[in-house]
Amino acid sequence: MLSSMEVGYWSMCDVGNTMSEEPWLPAIRVMLESFRDLKADWDSYGADPPYPEAIEQATKFAELMSREGASKPHVAPCNDGSIAFEWTGDCELEVEIQPDGTADYLLNGDDEGSTDDWQVVVDMLAVGWVP
Repeated sequence: MLSSMEVGYWSMCDVGNTMSEEPWLPAIRVMLESFRDLKADWDSYGADPPYPEAIEQATKFAELMSREGASKPHVAPCNDGSIAFEWTGDCELEVEIQPDGTADYLLNGDDEGSTDDWQVVVDMLAVGWVP
């Protein structure tokens, strides 16, 4: 399932929520902030640096996922200025925060894996609630 939705206005999400954070969140925040230092052609193949809006939205998304109790994601800049999050296991969830404030996601389950654990995230993405 691949979907795109507007998440540029994440006012419905209370980023200041007092729920506990996962231990991985501070390191992800630092990593995301370090993406601001990437320059054009950071990968030597002509990549755009991550856009400031993508970094801000990715930080809010990481905070939300932490409050939801998600495991630590793999996070990386993409060559088009977006930022990718990936979780793997019995199923795989990929979320890409685009430079324009939209998010794309891909959720795959294998023959034995269930996507049920990620359904709440997919539902939030589908209605544009993620942050």
